[in-house]
Amino acid sequence: MRRSLNRYSFRRSVVILLCILVVFYIMATVYGYYSWQACSQEREKLDERLSLYEKKVYVAAKKLSKGTILSEDLLDWQIRYSDYAQDKFISEDDFGKSLSLDIEEGTCLMDFMVCSTESNTRMFYLEEVDVPKHVQEGDRVDIRIRYGNAEEYIVLSDKIVVNLQEEHGMVLCLTEEEFLLISSAIIDTELFRPAKLYVVEYPEYESVENSPATYIANQDVLLLLGREKTEGESRAALEQRLLQN
Repeated sequence: MRRSLNRYSFRRSVVILLCILVVFYIMATVYGYYSWQACSQEREKLDERLSLYEKKVYVAAKKLSKGTILSEDLLDWQIRYSDYAQDKFISEDDFGKSLSLDIEEGTCLMDFMVCSTESNTRMFYLEEVDVPKHVQEGDRVDIRIRYGNAEEYIVLSDKIVVNLQEEHGMVLCLTEEEFLLISSAIIDTELFRPAKLYVVEYPEYESVENSPATYIANQDVLLLLGREKTEGESRAALEQRLLQN
């Protein structure tokens, strides 16, 4: 009789233990399923966020020196992640342009690192322009002039800051015509004080069309550019207004 009771108690304990194990197994399976589902949802959200930063870029296949003409054999095509807009990186349209600075192997090529290979395009250093602290290399900017009578004009439109030397100046890739215009504007800041040259940055993550240049150079530069007949009167009127203040 006692043996029968012991066997019955043992069997009951085993059944209870098995039931507990089954319950724990079911709970663990359910918990694991919902955890997996939550992880999958988080992974999908993360993938969506990463896709926003995914950029198709060209990187230097080897060290490239300033002045190198870009071609497909010098570059590798890769996918990298960046918060810069896609149009900040070079594309096939930039093949044939030259590097404006030395580039290390593996560097992502961005638009401010290249300039047109036109015969009259050069790198110019400017220190007479007021550059806000938030402006960085690679930024897209206009250079404007503000006269003492509150008149404002765009001297250079849609330029890329190639190099920036804090509190000293910046380097831009300019044509000879653009250099003549900025030279005239620099002279204006001396002749018509308190005229001021300053930089205005385009919004970084927005596609904004460039503003047309509106500045009228001095008579000597207009003569060099062949514009003395079309813009000479407007320049004379501007100087008259400025001298009255």
